[in-house]
Amino acid sequence: MAFDQVNIRARRVLVLTCAAIAVLASAACTATRAERASYSAWLGSWRLAPEQSQLANATPPGLTLTVLVATPDELQFELHWNSPPQSENAAAHETYSGRTDGQPYPVRIGEQIIAEASYRWATPQALEGSAVSVSGMREEYRIELAPDRRSFVQNRRVQTKLGRTFEERMVFVRADALR
Repeated sequence: MAFDQVNIRARRVLVLTCAAIAVLASAACTATRAERASYSAWLGSWRLAPEQSQLANATPPGLTLTVLVATPDELQFELHWNSPPQSENAAAHETYSGRTDGQPYPVRIGEQIIAEASYRWATPQALEGSAVSVSGMREEYRIELAPDRRSFVQNRRVQTKLGRTFEERMVFVRADALR
């Protein structure tokens, strides 16, 4: 075989290899965009629907969860509520910002760490996690987005620092769905 024929064949193989890599990279990028879009269904404000929930204890009025970031690798949210009028704060909120790798990250009220929580995506529509408060209360939960993406359910198992265990089912609906 002449040198030119070998060179032409090598170029063809190189061009075909580059084209195959470009197609595979494009498919991976498209899958990543679609995957990220499925997590974006969590973004926005959600309000607790106490009438649909099964709560073991009273919850603060106006409990609202705002999901700021939800990606395959990261979760950020704020939990807001109104405190009873006789309390020090008229309103309060917790913040969480961490990776969804199952490792604990701090939960804060202002600068104060009140717990450590860990999260891991079971699917883009289901999140599993646990938390331990500085007072010793432990929680395990699974949070599932409804197929219509207008609500989610948090099933949680709580163990108090005194060893009392109870289960709750908290239903949250999109804040705009309540209007």
